[in-house]
Amino acid sequence: TKIASNELWGVIVHPTLADICRMILKYFRMAQEKYPGVTWEEIVIWKMDLRGAYTLLFIKTEDTRLFSSLMTDEQVIFFFSGIFGWTGTPAAFQVVTRAMMYELALVLEGLTVMYVDDVIGVCLRRHVEREMGVMRTLFTNVLGSDSVEDLKSMFGRRSTVIGYDLDCDNCLATVSQKNLYRALHGFLTVDLEQTISVEYLQKLASW
Repeated sequence: TKIASNELWGVIVHPTLADICRMILKYFRMAQEKYPGVTWEEIVIWKMDLRGAYTLLFIKTEDTRLFSSLMTDEQVIFFFSGIFGWTGTPAAFQVVTRAMMYELALVLEGLTVMYVDDVIGVCLRRHVEREMGVMRTLFTNVLGSDSVEDLKSMFGRRSTVIGYDLDCDNCLATVSQKNLYRALHGFLTVDLEQTISVEYLQKLASW
């Protein structure tokens, strides 16, 4: 399934922390050329999150039979939207990600990257409201009026993205406080003299 998904929709290439940092520095150089006198203190990072991610994909009615799954007591469930857990869903959603990135490059003042359903952008403070407004309009027009998680949309000189804290004031990129606490909690709660379940080991790995 993974091979077939890659052949059909393309191999996923996620932006890394280094890509995001390079994007911020690249935009600052662009802004200096376009707006003489602009300072580093005018740069802000913003982010926007899509609500439901894969569930924003809808499956054609005639194809829902291909997404059926046998449950207990011989009950069968049919999925009408994209689902978490199917090998091909990330590659299918990546088509949406690439399409959105293409459109955003045409209309935004600043620069953006997109990690699945998380959009991370950089621009001047004077442009941020317009940038986020354009972004929201594009997503709601394509994916539906409830597709944006407004409570998670934010901007500022410091932001947490894909598990890292980006701090423009101190020019610092580091692991987020939440993830640091998770890792410390994992180290401090495991009894090295006892066995642990595979499920708990997987949780530790995710931390």
